[in-house]
Amino acid sequence: MATKADVARIIAQKSIKDAAYRSELISNPKAMLERELGFKLDPEAKVSVLECDTDTLLIPIPKVSSDALSEQELDAVVGGVKCSTTTGCVFCWCM
Repeated sequence: MATKADVARIIAQKSIKDAAYRSELISNPKAMLERELGFKLDPEAKVSVLECDTDTLLIPIPKVSSDALSEQELDAVVGGVKCSTTTGCVFCWCM
């Protein structure tokens, strides 16, 4: 089974050899990827093409969600509730 890197390499090689393929890949990357894979992607999926030279290193990183938990919310999820009082409370071991 081909990996993502294999598919990307195949598509990149085709785009170098075939100007029409390259043009269509740039204008409609999702359709081209679906054609290469042989199946439809999720309608919500986004596919982008970035032209760059071989000296460019691309590092894809996930987009940070605006609904991410705050540090306090994360602490509450992984380590219990932090008490803001100096005398302690009945809900945690803050003393």
